[in-house]
Amino acid sequence: MVGGTNLQRWGHSALILLSCVLAMLLVQSPSPAVIASAGAALLTEGVASAPLIHYQGRLLDPTTGQPKPDGAYQMAFSLYDVGAGGAPLWTEIKSVGVSRGLFATLLGDVTPLNLAAFDGRDLYLGVTVGSDPEATPRQRMAHVAYAIRAENADTLDGLDASALAAASHTHTGADLVDDSVGLADLANASVLTMLNVSCTSLSSFSTGYAKIVDVGTFAKQDANSLIEITFNGRIAVIDSLTGTGAIFEVRIDDLPTTQGRARASFKSAEVGDDGVPVSITGIFTGLGAGPHTVSIWMRAANGAGSRAMVDPGCWSSDHIVVREFK
Repeated sequence: MVGGTNLQRWGHSALILLSCVLAMLLVQSPSPAVIASAGAALLTEGVASAPLIHYQGRLLDPTTGQPKPDGAYQMAFSLYDVGAGGAPLWTEIKSVGVSRGLFATLLGDVTPLNLAAFDGRDLYLGVTVGSDPEATPRQRMAHVAYAIRAENADTLDGLDASALAAASHTHTGADLVDDSVGLADLANASVLTMLNVSCTSLSSFSTGYAKIVDVGTFAKQDANSLIEITFNGRIAVIDSLTGTGAIFEVRIDDLPTTQGRARASFKSAEVGDDGVPVSITGIFTGLGAGPHTVSIWMRAANGAGSRAMVDPGCWSSDHIVVREFK
């Protein structure tokens, strides 16, 4: 039924095919499908399978005008790109059940549809019942109302697909607005810097902090970000240590952390060449954008000592991780 009017198709034998297309649309139809005969609705369950077209019609006896007897009728459905003549682009032959003259079927459930034919050209459906010639005229395929939007399915917010980046692509520095990578350009809003720490010692120390080594520098990207520093390595007092022990500290620009304590303790009983493994972490805020220097300091807790060392044994395996967070 198109616009509430029955579309009558006359065959050349004793059958009249009244074609009533409630829904003629290309859909990704799940299996099984439940067809609502009134309202052209397609209710679905399950997993998507091959595309199908829902087609419904009615068979009448041309002599009496009454519905043909209930039963199964052999029918052939063909798609053409011309209204008459020509060769079919796709054909499906199958047995279709008829009840009170009404029948419904899914085109493409026996012979897969020729999807290449649905390229925007005009298409026409021809139907043949039993040994009759094909009913005339063929019925032109038309849009279901909201399926018209599918013609713009390759756009996103009005942008054509060609304006969008592929899932896998590359960029060079020339693609960046300012030709540089900054904190705001990164997806995880962080910048990572690795600084290597090699064996360095301090000949003598007491209860006042003294610098062992300037480890290296990093460039801070954003004035409003914070810096997290983590030292992973070994510390040692090689020769002597009086009192209870010593404290090692990581600093930036010779200043201690503003959040907590970036420190590790070393006991007097641990004096020797081996040292102890430690992890020291500190959070620094209030640093301006630009270069900053990371250093390691130490002092005796309540005594004095000699030959405080970072990376004892000179394995060159110690390092400091500097991470900037937006």
